[in-house]
Amino acid sequence: MLNPQINVDFGEELEILQGAGYRILASRFDADCFGNWFVDLAGPTNIRVVRERGQYYIAGPIEPLQAHGLARAFDDREAFWKTLKAYAIR
Repeated sequence: MLNPQINVDFGEELEILQGAGYRILASRFDADCFGNWFVDLAGPTNIRVVRERGQYYIAGPIEPLQAHGLARAFDDREAFWKTLKAYAIR
């Protein structure tokens, strides 16, 4: 079960990913550390979605992430989601 804060921040997007065949393997929310969180997902590709200090990024093998514009941190949540969705849901 996801921490309610992760659901508030990214729950709708995670539901879309689950509908596309991903399943949540693990997650963690750290209220004492800037509200950082991560969610590990397994599916067509295994990914870790991370929010750290207000920025969003994907942790994983660098080459596929570079090829899809995800080898960086995003300040803009919507831009991150648009890029992630294009990468994860094919």
